[in-house]
Amino acid sequence: MPKPAIRIAINYYIGNYCYRKCFRHDSIMSDCFQKFEILADKLKDTKITIKEFNQMMKQGDIKICKLPFEKRCKYVSWKRFEYYNRKNTDYWDMEDESTKLKR
Repeated sequence: MPKPAIRIAINYYIGNYCYRKCFRHDSIMSDCFQKFEILADKLKDTKITIKEFNQMMKQGDIKICKLPFEKRCKYVSWKRFEYYNRKNTDYWDMEDESTKLKR
């Protein structure tokens, strides 16, 4: 199976990681999006899987994310994202990730 272009992996990462963790921090997201655009332009012909790109982000091979390592590696489910949205908070503000989700 051929690997997709890097822009597909970037778009997937932004939607499933960046936005769910930083959706209340416009300046952080804007700064990161600009860095992703630069990366996509530099590596436009690079083929990479979403999994490979995700690993590179988590390991710090691509240094864009401003979150601490522990938070960068965690996945925010859609349910957790909705919980943050209802509570008018986000991933940056949560200290205890064991907080039970309330409907």
